[in-house]
Amino acid sequence: FLVLWFWARDSRNFDFPFFAINPADFWKRFHISLGAWFSDYIFKPLYKLMLKRKILNRHRLLTQNICLLMTFLAMGLWNGFQWNYVLSGFLFGMYSVIHNSYLSISKKFDWDFFHLLPKPISIGVKRVLMFHAAGLAIYAFNGKFPTI
Repeated sequence: FLVLWFWARDSRNFDFPFFAINPADFWKRFHISLGAWFSDYIFKPLYKLMLKRKILNRHRLLTQNICLLMTFLAMGLWNGFQWNYVLSGFLFGMYSVIHNSYLSISKKFDWDFFHLLPKPISIGVKRVLMFHAAGLAIYAFNGKFPTI
């Protein structure tokens, strides 16, 4: 835990990412400059381009999710053309798609599972879930999955 604590504070490019409560929060804290670059040069132009299509303009959530997944796949490929980088990007992309969809559904039906819990417990549960999800994707990034 102490290693993660010191690693998370080693520069202005990281702002305690392992205390994030969701994927969006994680990427606002983890490798801030890279995340901002991908947002500005991949996600936003791709999203604007896709919204020009009539069918995708009517389905904005789907369009956002496609762009999120494509951006994170590009981020994985940014590290190299190896399966572990692509898998890591895919996992982070899927986390973002699931979170984005959850926010949309919660807003639409005015219901949020995490509001059933007291706020400190809710934040704790979110942090534990995000910590483990990020850990799995970073483990995939490492490329040392055990073989069967």
